[in-house]
Amino acid sequence: MRVFSWWLVVTIIVVIGGLASYFVVEANSDDSVFRSISHTGANKELFNNYEEVYIGKEIKWDGGDSLPLIKDIQLIKQDGEEFDQSNSSIQINLYIDDTGKTNVHYRDTYENKLLKESYQPVQDYQMDSDRFTLVFETSLKDQNYQYHLKKLLITYIDHGKEKQTELPLRSFIFNN
Repeated sequence: MRVFSWWLVVTIIVVIGGLASYFVVEANSDDSVFRSISHTGANKELFNNYEEVYIGKEIKWDGGDSLPLIKDIQLIKQDGEEFDQSNSSIQINLYIDDTGKTNVHYRDTYENKLLKESYQPVQDYQMDSDRFTLVFETSLKDQNYQYHLKKLLITYIDHGKEKQTELPLRSFIFNN
């Protein structure tokens, strides 16, 4: 009877320890399936001479072999609210560049016009590769703009289920 009690106590301790370890690992794991693999920015001075500046950010899918359908990508401000362009000192339209050629461009060259014509809308975009370039078509309406964007909220469908993931968004407009 004494051996049985000892095995019961050891078994309970092992089970509790295993469950605690599982929940600690699960709570600390980064379950983000999208990862930012580049960071590009534009000097604020560019906006003095050019109405629109196109800034690319390369994003990689780490969610497995199947490629998701991106339903939408939203910009989220530091206060947690969705970015509203109606009364903003900055205007941003998001596109996807399948070619991955957008870094920063602002001149209306023939090559840039062709590149802009190839951009895809972010809504209902079916990924055909594990990476894409998210393009920020940016117009700065107020030169005193203080960066207030915090993250990207990506809504996507994977294996028939709608999911969301967030990516931090560092400032992509800088001073000298």
